[in-house]
Amino acid sequence: MFGTGFELLLILIVALLVVGPERLPKVARQVGLWVGRARTMVQSLRAQFEEEIELDELKRDTENLRRDAQSLKAQFGQAGTQTEAGLRKISKVLSQPVSEWTATEESDSKRSGVIADGSELKPGNVERSAAISDGDDSPAPSSVSLPEKEATKP
Repeated sequence: MFGTGFELLLILIVALLVVGPERLPKVARQVGLWVGRARTMVQSLRAQFEEEIELDELKRDTENLRRDAQSLKAQFGQAGTQTEAGLRKISKVLSQPVSEWTATEESDSKRSGVIADGSELKPGNVERSAAISDGDDSPAPSSVSLPEKEATKP
């Protein structure tokens, strides 16, 4: 209703009338101490509330990190299981006698492009069988030799 200054002046006048002029400085000092203590308590409560809020946020973050760590642990476990299975397969192949390897190499060479004698398939030494049919009954060549590509220099 009135300004803050007017209300404060009104309180001081009432205090002067109630307490008296001799005891007013002592009472003012006591009131100042109590107001200071009240402010300290309010600041302490505010700090405690802020700490609680921060602790709640940290707990949430910790829980999220814990879930992420468990997820990563599961993924690494799956990767480890797959790696172990692959190593078992390799170990099984390596434990086979050499005679079985050559049979396997011949079947793999057809897929990988390696000829049974160990040489690789290259454009210069590849022969392809080509059946050319233009509608006529002339005999088609049984194989066509492809020329080797020359390397072009830029």
